[in-house]
Amino acid sequence: MPFLYRSKNSSRPSRTTLLRLFMLLALLMPAVAGYAEENDPAADGSALYAKNCTGCHRSLDRTFLNDRSVKRIRSAINHIPAMRDLRMLSDSELAAISLVLASPAGTAPENSR
Repeated sequence: MPFLYRSKNSSRPSRTTLLRLFMLLALLMPAVAGYAEENDPAADGSALYAKNCTGCHRSLDRTFLNDRSVKRIRSAINHIPAMRDLRMLSDSELAAISLVLASPAGTAPENSR
């Protein structure tokens, strides 16, 4: 790689090279962290449930909604007037909510990760 220059008298990378590597790492870390958060359906489902469902259906640890499928959640959104504002939720977001509802106390099952 062109930015991995070595010092003239050493087999170790120069300070400039190390500085460039740290800067590159600092630039990439938010993207990696965002990717991890986006791909954790349990974290997404818990946050989505808290934002969109808790007001009427209580918190995840106290809800009576257990083991709801995406199809059933979508049907409720389409047919219950109080839920129609949730039509903007995608099927993948509803799947994340469904995943946390299917697990005890709103935590993702171990085998789903």
